[in-house]
Amino acid sequence: MNDIDYIKIKYSSSLDSVKVDVDLSSSDEGTYFMDYGVQNMYEEIKGHAEISKKDSQRINDIINNNKIPIITKGLFGLDGHTVEISLKYLGNEVIYCWWVSPNSEWKPLEDLIKIVSKYLPFDLYD
Repeated sequence: MNDIDYIKIKYSSSLDSVKVDVDLSSSDEGTYFMDYGVQNMYEEIKGHAEISKKDSQRINDIINNNKIPIITKGLFGLDGHTVEISLKYLGNEVIYCWWVSPNSEWKPLEDLIKIVSKYLPFDLYD
């Protein structure tokens, strides 16, 4: 079983009015599955996907093998997108949020989101 109870990802773009919500949960087989919602000005798509064993292991490696500071210097702007990722294990939860691209110390979190993004109807980083 994975070490994490759930991972939630929120992506919001001011440029193309796209909002994405992803909820990942672990399965008894050691993989993650996700429910997602993608919304733009014209439609809303909801779906479900199972993350491959290889990508689930990559997610766990990112979570377990990186030291990520609680806070870093960041950027803020109006045109672009914001990303929020929350991770929960037992009673503990942490939430990270950034505009456009995370600081180098938080880059592993963006790598995790890139893995998950492959399972959405479109790649957030394509």
